[in-house]
Amino acid sequence: MDNLQSLPPLIDIRSIHNSDTEPCKLVSDAYEKYGSPSSRSIVPLAPSVGIACLKSVPLQKKRDLELLDYLVPYLSYQSTLEILADPPEEYLIPGVDVLGGIEVIRSKLKNDEYETQYEVMTDLQSIFYAASDGHFAYIPGLMSTFFFIRPHIIFQSVSTDGTRLPNIFMDSDIQLGSEKELSYSPSAVESIDGVPITEWLENDGVFRIGNSQDPDAQYNGQFRSAARKAVGGEAGIFGVQAEIPDSYTLSFYNGTTMVAHNMLLFPASTDFTGITSGEKLQERFELPPTTTSVIPGTSTLYSTSSIASTTESTTSTTSATPEPTVPGYPYPVVKHPLNSFSGYFLNETGFEDTAVFSMLEFEPGNPPADFNATEYIVDAKDVFLQFLKKAKAAKREKLIIDLSNNGGGYIELAESFYAVLFPKGEISNWGRYRNNEALDAFSEANWKTLASVEFSSANPYPINPQGDEIKTGKQWFGPYTVEGGQNVTSAARGSPVDPIEYLNSVGITIESDEAPFAAENILIVTDGICASSCTIFTGLLTRNQGVRTLALGGRPMNLAMQALGGVKGTQVQTFATTLENEETFITALKNDTRALRIIQNAIQALPKPNPPLLSSTGSLNLLSGYTIHDLEGYPVHFKYEAANGRLFYTQEMITDVTEIWRQAASVAWNSASCVLGSTENQDGTMGDKALPFDARVRSQARGVKGPGSLN
Repeated sequence: MDNLQSLPPLIDIRSIHNSDTEPCKLVSDAYEKYGSPSSRSIVPLAPSVGIACLKSVPLQKKRDLELLDYLVPYLSYQSTLEILADPPEEYLIPGVDVLGGIEVIRSKLKNDEYETQYEVMTDLQSIFYAASDGHFAYIPGLMSTFFFIRPHIIFQSVSTDGTRLPNIFMDSDIQLGSEKELSYSPSAVESIDGVPITEWLENDGVFRIGNSQDPDAQYNGQFRSAARKAVGGEAGIFGVQAEIPDSYTLSFYNGTTMVAHNMLLFPASTDFTGITSGEKLQERFELPPTTTSVIPGTSTLYSTSSIASTTESTTSTTSATPEPTVPGYPYPVVKHPLNSFSGYFLNETGFEDTAVFSMLEFEPGNPPADFNATEYIVDAKDVFLQFLKKAKAAKREKLIIDLSNNGGGYIELAESFYAVLFPKGEISNWGRYRNNEALDAFSEANWKTLASVEFSSANPYPINPQGDEIKTGKQWFGPYTVEGGQNVTSAARGSPVDPIEYLNSVGITIESDEAPFAAENILIVTDGICASSCTIFTGLLTRNQGVRTLALGGRPMNLAMQALGGVKGTQVQTFATTLENEETFITALKNDTRALRIIQNAIQALPKPNPPLLSSTGSLNLLSGYTIHDLEGYPVHFKYEAANGRLFYTQEMITDVTEIWRQAASVAWNSASCVLGSTENQDGTMGDKALPFDARVRSQARGVKGPGSLN
């Protein structure tokens, strides 16, 4: 954690009003004094000074219009556009008309309704806030030079027993209390700037790029957790890109108040040295260099780490010797070298038959410089298989799978783990692309080549749900129409649906086709933040095998909560990969004049390199997921799926992960009560079925106001 103790009092907006100094010069001077290039730096500047600096950046009307033209072909690949603009009732947050919002910005630019570049980029970024899709992200370069942070308001949501409604406490009080170092009785937080604390947290949780779409998952994302800390993450409340005030006034139930000052954070990628004006800021961070091609890639600070596709590296792995434990977790039975996966046995009385496998991520969010994806995947499979063998040898009959904070990763791991757990089950994970002009042209030009690019595991064609190869572009592209009125491609997958066949294809040999655990003896635990391939893995277990789920935390409500609150799309794709795939496809057809003519006729719809303005992130959800039982319905991303039960966090659960597992085992197999109103049983005990959609669980947040917003 950055050192805050040595920082001086804040420089605030009065410093601008009392001098002729350019606001960006004030920012630069403070950065040069307290920051450091190539490292993350907290600088004691009030957000108002940073905002004034951003507002001094001049409008670039021509480039802004060109940026919209550049973005639209990439955005046309986003698989949910039409449904997001008119979502079903059981989708718990307002939607957004993405392309409509782009046109609103275009119109405002043409009509000279913007005065500053900051206004344009704020409107553009609001579209991605409103989308609340962990795969759908775009952060303009102007908005990623620095961030606004709130280092003094890190909270925890704490219930006295896990079933009573929780209160909000300062995280420091909870941590000190667990160590018995408190010399006072801590009070719960009542409000921030006069707004009830739970209302404030729900409202604030909306403003994240690559967000969860479930309001309880958004709420949980505000807090610190052992799982988040273990992978180097911070509480969502800590840093934001949206405007915040210079300070907050916290009121506590015991009548005391506290003023918490906010600051600026500069990521390691930002060197703010010598930025003396808005023009200089724009020149360095927003205008692309004239000598190189620049394509938005991915940001590791605020975009989701869920990359639901396998990429391989030939780099050798020479990482330091891994620590024996995952930070904040007990000594494991098995552990992945990068801490993504680890296994444990509960040994307390009453839990001697229970094993726990923690899956923090299916791909490291902060990989080492020498990261090798192939080795990572092989190691993950080995760790899981070793754990199952050791659990069987130790006569562990019950399995808790802890997916807390799992934002996804490699699909191969999600499907492999499922196939190992249920070798006789079917891998019924189907994806559809959104129809767009580019894919229409590509599928007509040369389907076999396109299939090799888009379905790399196919041999040579993808299969449809009937088990047949899709051998023509027309058969794949359709168009087909699903509920919500969106035109899509055929449901398809590149890999086998039979688990044994699938395992053979990914290099896994199992000793028996018998499931190592009965479905009723498996419990999935999540904090709702489960996203991307995490939802693929969990969805296969719950929908196909009837495995139960327990959701933790969320808003203080006696109602059900979803276990899968993150993006349920089945493949993320960066803008860079979208362009790379396009170039690979076209290059393969260089001698096919017919195909090239078809592509040339659609040239305006194709993604292009060299954006007119820089960004730190550009990604989209390429594939929407569907179940075999509802291939023509809404994608699973828009369907409400309550967990079988719910618990709130106690102080012990926050400070000791093994207490989470003991409580989970108690509600799953020892008839302990969940939160009343969260289960199918009147007494709060967990049943085999989950509750249906209830309109009371919809988001109560004010939501995002901006172009295209349906709020």
